[in-house]
Amino acid sequence: MTSTAAAPGRGSHARSSSTRRTAALAVLLAVVFTAVAWLRLDGTTRGTGWADDRQFVQDGVEQGLWSSLFDPYAGYLHVVPRLVTQVVLWVAPFPDVVIGITLASCVVAGLVGALVFVCSGSVVDHLAARLVLAAITVLVPAAPIEVAGNAANLHWYFLWLAPWLLMAAPTRWLSGFALGVVALLAGLTEIQVAMFVPLVLVDARSRYRLPVVAGLLLGVAAQVVATVTSPRTEPYGRPPDLHDLVQAYPVHVVVPAWLPKFHGIRATAFDTWPMVVLACVPFVLIAGALVATTIVRLRRGRPSARRDLVVVAFCLVGAVVPFVIGYWLNHVAQPGTVTLHRLGKQAPLRYGLVSTMFLLATAVVGADRLPTRLPCRRLVVPALVVAVAVLCLAHFDVGRTYRSHGPAFKPGYERASASCRAGASFGAIYFAPKSHFWLLRLDCEDFRRVEGG
Repeated sequence: MTSTAAAPGRGSHARSSSTRRTAALAVLLAVVFTAVAWLRLDGTTRGTGWADDRQFVQDGVEQGLWSSLFDPYAGYLHVVPRLVTQVVLWVAPFPDVVIGITLASCVVAGLVGALVFVCSGSVVDHLAARLVLAAITVLVPAAPIEVAGNAANLHWYFLWLAPWLLMAAPTRWLSGFALGVVALLAGLTEIQVAMFVPLVLVDARSRYRLPVVAGLLLGVAAQVVATVTSPRTEPYGRPPDLHDLVQAYPVHVVVPAWLPKFHGIRATAFDTWPMVVLACVPFVLIAGALVATTIVRLRRGRPSARRDLVVVAFCLVGAVVPFVIGYWLNHVAQPGTVTLHRLGKQAPLRYGLVSTMFLLATAVVGADRLPTRLPCRRLVVPALVVAVAVLCLAHFDVGRTYRSHGPAFKPGYERASASCRAGASFGAIYFAPKSHFWLLRLDCEDFRRVEGG
């Protein structure tokens, strides 16, 4: 009787200790990942405002948080970017708003990476594999070129996080509700998380997952309402066809995993179709092996086979669908024919970054899912995990970004402030890429207010 009663106590204590260790490691990873995201950006990039962030700053100054938080922009909600921007407007002097947004965006990316580590524990066994999956968040090779360090592109990180959230296995209501809040924010920030909604059926009987499921579904529902009531403007040009997509996918998703360059693949060794195909071969082999082993497990009736199938499915969906949707909806092909020569001049597109993340994740998950009886498993698993880590670390510094040549925000602010003091009615500050479309234009009364605040 005594030993029977003691066992549950020891088990509960062990689970509590494990939870504390995981939480402590997650906090450490969040700090490290934030630093990594920050250090991958050069000084000019950190201090230069990026494109759509201009809209969030303008709305934050003119309307405040509650009047603009749920305003659709470009056809959907951007709750986290607006929150980040408003918090920075509250705590930072206005001349330092952009560098504050850069830092806050790096913090969000670091937190997302830590959450990937925590949530992936329910589907990935090896600690090293989980660490590399989490590190992909901030080390994915092409991130600094356009996506990292700005509020406008934070939605990609939540798209990357969504399936890991839905596959998480919280063991208490507290953790369930905490992840539920994150899931709600993910849904309210990125409409494309809807592609992972089928994952709500995984472990449907787990009551602690209910807040996560409810949060994501509520966020997606709000996005649908926003899209229907405020549809995005139809972009210029023609939508790409299947031929365009087949050519663009390896150039903007696969090659940037190997060698991301601002000047496109023409600045790399992958400037011919044979070399582009060669870049795809390792990932195709890994994905094929992962699918094959999963099918074998299903046929043998292995207990974990169905869950394996779900993990494989969301990795492959994530590796393809986000790029296809982004490339197609934004008519990136433009008039004319898509050729390797034209594609080769383009920097890696932001639509391809999250697909690259899932592509790298497929290699990590593939290593983790190798059959335990495979003789070379002990060598292959660490080899693949280390290969992905080395591939990411090799491109810590990617060189030029879209913001590495300015225009820096602080000098622009000083010029705008001087114009207001000279009697102008408004002040204007350029964001990158420099054009009148990305011009922050504030009434001088607003300038005086933010300067005084």
